[in-house]
Amino acid sequence: MARASKVELELRIGEAASMLAQGNGASVVTSHVAETYRLSRRQARRIIAAAYKLLVQDLEDVDL
Repeated sequence: MARASKVELELRIGEAASMLAQGNGASVVTSHVAETYRLSRRQARRIIAAAYKLLVQDLEDVDL
């Protein structure tokens, strides 16, 4: 399977961040990402980690 482009990866991270912000647990989001994009759980966890970083950055940007 071909690698995701940078844009595709950013969209996946954004979707994961949105799900986390809505209150879904990391394991639920990991399962969703892995199943939706046919990734290993390890790859999905990397996306979730990037999503958490995105959320932290957003909160820092608004000075919360």
